[in-house]
Amino acid sequence: MLKEIIEEHCFVEQLDELQKKYSRVYDAKDSMSWVLARSPKHGEPLDGFSDHMVAKTRMVGGTPSFRFLYKFDYENDHVHMIAIAAVEDGED
Repeated sequence: MLKEIIEEHCFVEQLDELQKKYSRVYDAKDSMSWVLARSPKHGEPLDGFSDHMVAKTRMVGGTPSFRFLYKFDYENDHVHMIAIAAVEDGED
């Protein structure tokens, strides 16, 4: 069963800002949404938060990796996309 992806307002604002620098950020978001709709436990748990996870895409060509912060709502089967950030060279 596919999980519903909900993009929080702050996530959309960050995505729009990243679009100015990284033209393919929406492709990365779409790919991550596809994965999380099918496997919401794909990421690593955020320390101290049982329902918050962090997942990272791979760098492709000139497009960097991106980290996604999301929350899986177990009760309603929703994935809430909370934040996105580009991973700069040398960062883990």
